[in-house]
Amino acid sequence: MKIIRTTQALRAYREKLEGSVGFVPTMGALHAGHCALVSAAKAQHQHVVVSIFVNPMQFNEAKDLAGYPRTETEDQQLLEGMGASALFLPSVAELYPEGDHYAVDEALLSRDRCGAARPTSPTRCWSEY
Repeated sequence: MKIIRTTQALRAYREKLEGSVGFVPTMGALHAGHCALVSAAKAQHQHVVVSIFVNPMQFNEAKDLAGYPRTETEDQQLLEGMGASALFLPSVAELYPEGDHYAVDEALLSRDRCGAARPTSPTRCWSEY
């Protein structure tokens, strides 16, 4: 299993592959649900890339981010055993090279989504909305 840490290296890796690629994004601390996703991706694609990225944008409190389990070695071993093709392990600086610049107006985008369930939600939510 190839370990990839930059988006540039991930793009280069993908360009060399023939066939379809299944992508399973995770925040690590892999469990049976993640394994089911990897297995499903393997059944449908010639290659499976799994990412592990603990996204600070998904946490309200710094202590929650700091307390999130990081089990990179165990996760890597599990994925190798499952036959994943590659593991993408980007840093925060790799994915947010200019810092946290994805702030959005909570009133417009998250009040009815994550903001409804998180009363302490900051004035930002996922940039994908």
